[in-house]
Amino acid sequence: MAILYDAVGSVSFLRLDGDLDYPGTTLADITREGADGVGLRKSALRPKQTTLRGRRDVADELQAKLYVDTEIPSLRGTIVNIRLRGQNHQNFAVLDARVLSRRRVGKSVGSLTSGDPLYLIDCEFTVIYAGVP
Repeated sequence: MAILYDAVGSVSFLRLDGDLDYPGTTLADITREGADGVGLRKSALRPKQTTLRGRRDVADELQAKLYVDTEIPSLRGTIVNIRLRGQNHQNFAVLDARVLSRRRVGKSVGSLTSGDPLYLIDCEFTVIYAGVP
């Protein structure tokens, strides 16, 4: 049985939580003061920034340090493909990427790596769709 995983760019995760937003119509309120009713105008197709949280496991302290100090910060400011719940999404800009926590645990069960001790790293990404609507 294949291990399912999510990914931001080339960095894999056991799981990513959150939803992605694609461009949708935004409305501008052009109601004049003192007028009855509401005036709205379609103004643009824009996506919203969204936040994804992910958990990654690594086999040892050296890999954890490399992951925290190099891999996660290198995603900032890049355009990536995101794999979320088995679906691939293209052209997302990573506005921010940060590590929330790093924990050492005892045994690996259902992980991307094998080895003891195991380190769990929780990360957070702020992304926005950067493709053409």
